[in-house]
Amino acid sequence: MRNTCGTLLLVLASMLVTTTARADAIDGNWCHTSHGNLEIRGENIITPGGTQMTGAYTRHTFRYVSPAGERAANQTINMAIVDDETLHLIVEGTDSGIEVWQRCRVNVSQVAGSTSATTTR
Repeated sequence: MRNTCGTLLLVLASMLVTTTARADAIDGNWCHTSHGNLEIRGENIITPGGTQMTGAYTRHTFRYVSPAGERAANQTINMAIVDDETLHLIVEGTDSGIEVWQRCRVNVSQVAGSTSATTTR
């Protein structure tokens, strides 16, 4: 019985640490109802247009130059995590304001270029 309780506490503590670590980083899949999806994994990004490239990464921010052929082409995109589920995106040099993106469940790398994927938050 004592081993079972100890194991249960270890599993619960492990789940808490894993969830906290994931939520405290910009890494992951992000969705916007008008602008699509993107995925950040360290310095790697899959843009809303499906381009795989690298950018300037910190644990809480990401910055890249939008590639030709995509929205805001050749302009710098700045992103910062606000909380567990919210990311703010700003297109540098425009008056478009702050875009609010939400963490999504879709794996962007699996749907890049696909127009039939359904995105859920």
